[in-house]
Amino acid sequence: MDEKVLIKSGIRKIGFALVTQVLILGCSLVTSIIVPKYMEKEMYGQWQIYYFYLNYINFVTLGYNDGLVLKYGGMKREDLPVEKIRSGNFIMLCLSIVISVIGMIFVKLLDIPGSDRFIFSMLLASMPFVCVFNIILSFFLAVNEQEKYNIINFLSRFLATIGYCVLLVTGVSGYIPMIGVDYGVRVLIAVVCIVIGVYFWHGRKAGWGEGFGVVRENCKSGILITMGALCASFAPLSGRVVLEHKASLSEYASFSFAMSILSLIVTFTNAAGIVFFPMLKRLDTQDMPQYYGKIKNVYNNLIFGALFCYVPAVLVIKYYVVEYVEVLEYVYLIVAICIPLGKLQVLITPYMKAYRLEKEYFVVNLISAVCVLVCDTLVYSLTNSVFGVALMTLIVYESWSLILERYIKGKMGINRTECGKEVGILLFFAILAFSGNLIIFAAGYFLGALLLVYKYRKHRRNSEN
Repeated sequence: MDEKVLIKSGIRKIGFALVTQVLILGCSLVTSIIVPKYMEKEMYGQWQIYYFYLNYINFVTLGYNDGLVLKYGGMKREDLPVEKIRSGNFIMLCLSIVISVIGMIFVKLLDIPGSDRFIFSMLLASMPFVCVFNIILSFFLAVNEQEKYNIINFLSRFLATIGYCVLLVTGVSGYIPMIGVDYGVRVLIAVVCIVIGVYFWHGRKAGWGEGFGVVRENCKSGILITMGALCASFAPLSGRVVLEHKASLSEYASFSFAMSILSLIVTFTNAAGIVFFPMLKRLDTQDMPQYYGKIKNVYNNLIFGALFCYVPAVLVIKYYVVEYVEVLEYVYLIVAICIPLGKLQVLITPYMKAYRLEKEYFVVNLISAVCVLVCDTLVYSLTNSVFGVALMTLIVYESWSLILERYIKGKMGINRTECGKEVGILLFFAILAFSGNLIIFAAGYFLGALLLVYKYRKHRRNSEN
């Protein structure tokens, strides 16, 4: 494909993704800032426990959705073996229902506290609808219909936000009705996915044998990607698991609130990563390395802007969500995690998927998750400090991201490294934020921006000469 056409298409899709992510960001501001303001801290903590584990029921597809993206990514809709796909999709839906029912039976039989029993029952009941959602959105990614992917994602967040606001306005702010709203929205969005993606469900189907073949093949190739993605999402959040079991519910709620700020900040890096993978899939393998620098520039710009979000975050905590003012002690460390996390979203994950490094992707993310979890557990056990957990998460995750970037560059034959520059930016940000003075931070940040612009122009002039 012509480079100009590819870049133009990529820019258009990134632009559309960014617009929808801005809208999603507005919804996230409500759930991350307004909701905790009007919920009791303990109730908010219970709700966050539900939301934390909600990320991991994606495993219900057993890698099927990631496998189909790997297999069919870059293909046109009319070129897909749709009859086999429809059979495979139906089998996966039936399998998710079976897993959901068996799981709920086990929860009922086990001696689990009432609040946890309700949370896990609702998570299990969500599985079939999450399965439909993931499968349809994965097909939209595979056939390069990312606009539909982004619209459905936004609709899901928007409807949930409306539901939360209705509860808050009517004075119903417990975690049980909040989870009920989330469940209702997931059911509705699953129906929407079936209607919009009816092509992938309704119509002539292949036999059961061919359907099971599709499921087996996609699960086999995608299970490592799914498990790797779960580990990747778990690593920066490992501190929440440690605090859930070792700290008070109030401390857990505060740390979860700080992590929700990080989720807001990395909204755009996540959107960019989703766009870049199918773009890379359309390239020949030998052409991928030359785009690494271009994508890295996008990452640098996104991260530089993301770090400045520390200023409005501090203002909101100081003057609006004052119940969580204790997080100011370590929130700058949480914000700084966007540097390694953004790199994994924008650069490392798309390239590892594009190069079909499924096994390596799973192994490196598993090691990352285990390292962060073990280190966070040791630090909290020795210091009983939430600050220590935040600091250790940042150190381990940043170190591991540098190792991974060096690994993927080695695969592409790129010898140039920028570890010193990245670590320097991180330390510069941490020192400015540690001062506790937003005026000093803003002044230092502005000077840093001028320096980066100067170095960029100097590098561009040297390249032209």
